[in-house]
Amino acid sequence: LDVHLRAAMEEELARVHAASGATTLYITHDQREAMALATRVAVMQEGRLLQVDAPDTIYERPASEAVARFIGRSTICDAKVERVDGARALVSFAGARFEAYCLPTTQPGRARVMVRPSHVVIDDGGPVAATLIQQSYRGGLFEADLAAQEGLRVAAVARDRLPEERVSIRFSGGWVLPQEADVA
Repeated sequence: LDVHLRAAMEEELARVHAASGATTLYITHDQREAMALATRVAVMQEGRLLQVDAPDTIYERPASEAVARFIGRSTICDAKVERVDGARALVSFAGARFEAYCLPTTQPGRARVMVRPSHVVIDDGGPVAATLIQQSYRGGLFEADLAAQEGLRVAAVARDRLPEERVSIRFSGGWVLPQEADVA
């Protein structure tokens, strides 16, 4: 279906579902479609359910690195959790320090952290130097792939076209990925 007809069909499916009140099972490989239509999303890998949750929970707080890699674009890297205060952690990596959400059971120490493109801020005074690899215009936004320190690849979004060479970035948030012991 073309993009306009597809959007109209999504609206109609959502309307019929809401009017009927019935539980509906809709199977798709299109993440955008699943996130737009579902009240709950099940992420499966090799026949196993990895996470069943509301779309925004799966996107913002994936239960595992596998879910984080599968849903949307993100930067996932090794980091250090310096301190935890409830559901917030002070995290450092690649020369940057920032607050990220976490499970209350998260402990200080080594961790894997997910940063979505919306949490990457192009900032002349940012602590992380990066080189622009490519950028694509996506109707109102530019999606960019950046190479940062220590081989870190960073996905970012920007309102304006980025300079062709070097930029500085900082991180405005993220999610400390749960370790298996945190979710068991």
